[in-house]
Amino acid sequence: MLQCVMKNSPYNWLMKLFTFLWRAMLVLAICAGVGQWWMVNRAHAEAAKLVSRLVPHGKLRYERLWPYLWGGGRVWGLSFESDGLLGLSMQIPQGQKFFVRELEVKSLRLDGDGELEFIHGMIHGLEIPVAESHAPPVTQPHPADHELPRLADMGYAQISMDVEFEARYISEANLALLRVNALAPDMGHAFIDAQLEGTPGVFTRAQDQIVLRKVVLDFADAGLLARGKKVAVERAKLRPEVWEQALINRLAQLRSKDLWKWEPQSDQALRRLIRNPEVFRAQIDPASDVLLRNIRLYRTADWPVLLGFSLQAEDKFAHPTPGQGLE
Repeated sequence: MLQCVMKNSPYNWLMKLFTFLWRAMLVLAICAGVGQWWMVNRAHAEAAKLVSRLVPHGKLRYERLWPYLWGGGRVWGLSFESDGLLGLSMQIPQGQKFFVRELEVKSLRLDGDGELEFIHGMIHGLEIPVAESHAPPVTQPHPADHELPRLADMGYAQISMDVEFEARYISEANLALLRVNALAPDMGHAFIDAQLEGTPGVFTRAQDQIVLRKVVLDFADAGLLARGKKVAVERAKLRPEVWEQALINRLAQLRSKDLWKWEPQSDQALRRLIRNPEVFRAQIDPASDVLLRNIRLYRTADWPVLLGFSLQAEDKFAHPTPGQGLE
């Protein structure tokens, strides 16, 4: 009788339940481990394919790769050295090397055809070396005609930044929505929100046929614009306020001569930025379809109207740092 009571006691049932749960968790852990092992091997195989495809363009390397079972993953010690066709087409110097301390794809979703539907990730520690530059002799009499200072002229040896990115493709409308949040501590903070139209084939094989729908760039200066202005003023050998007014007057002359179709609000914003380069918003919002390949067919003076371009000088930068969201 006592044995029967013990067999049916709550304690005995709890022990059986605990044993069952423990075994179930062990089986799940083994399955997860096998799944993760398979994912890691598959990810390395796909990475090897990508490396081989990029051989004509350069050398892609990575130190460590870890995929997530739910999609996405991490790559550490990622580097790419330009050495081929891609560098030539993008005017990247041969041997130029890009380094990423860590690339994390937080979320990745593909559609039924294997095309990208959504991706959200972070690039930690992107480093791009800056080519050496030698200041050209000043031969133009007017400061507005001087060559723009290069990054090396401003004292930059490399570009270092963190980048949060998100891309969403709406197949029903052939529309790609892109958002990029980039912060370079000694240069500036940029937020880009873009809408581009095209089929998946256009985006992968015929980028010049992409239709530009809308692009918004918000930028807060943290040294880039200020350093550029300082170098330009020193080259012109003028006081800052004299250089500012000379540049404003010269741009007004060029705009009148070339019949630039320029909104008064954008002109006022440009004047403010010349005097105080801090925060601005540049926006492209064409009234009709604009193919990227056709922009060069128009006069530069027509670009503001063609692209629906506007410029605004802002008082503050409203976006969070990379990693804190893309709102």
